[in-house]
Amino acid sequence: MVITSYGAAGVVTGSCHVVKTSEFQFMIDCGLFQGGKDLNRLNYQDFLFNPEEIDFVILTHSHIDHCGLLPKLVRKGFSGHIYTTDVTADLLPIMLEDTAYINIKDTEQENRRRVRQGQEPREPLYDMEDVAKTIPLIRGSFYNEKVALSDKLSYCLRDAGHVLGSAIVELFINEDGRDKKIVFSGDLGQKSVPIIQDPT
Repeated sequence: MVITSYGAAGVVTGSCHVVKTSEFQFMIDCGLFQGGKDLNRLNYQDFLFNPEEIDFVILTHSHIDHCGLLPKLVRKGFSGHIYTTDVTADLLPIMLEDTAYINIKDTEQENRRRVRQGQEPREPLYDMEDVAKTIPLIRGSFYNEKVALSDKLSYCLRDAGHVLGSAIVELFINEDGRDKKIVFSGDLGQKSVPIIQDPT
């Protein structure tokens, strides 16, 4: 098994981790980089992996720095399922449509500046059509429900107590006859916060 971090490593935002096993290649999160021009430029670079080779995504929660590049992933060829909690599945269409709208408006403003400076206009990261193609891929499950994706790989989502629907991802992988458990914490919340449950 090989785990490679393409975001939220060296910086806080842009959560993106690719897990490669003998059976699958999948992602934990696919987030937008946030925090200034240098980080924002990273969102426009090509993925450092082939989106068409990603079998599925497991998503920790609906904050944009964890899910905001999912429509770009779809635009670039990803067609697998996006597994998350049922609450995050409900929130994602709202979050992604809002992010697409903001990005389109920001790109229009940026392109007016580029035209004035004689530069080539920039394409938006993605548009509403990309979001519309992303939404049907989402699959929700309940906390503490073990979901089998094959006889050698399953996952379980635990309450991270960060925002509504946020999850800690527990992966159960059998490779070379050995059982392994890998945990991705996502973002962890505080204890004794109104509305949100304490982290598991």
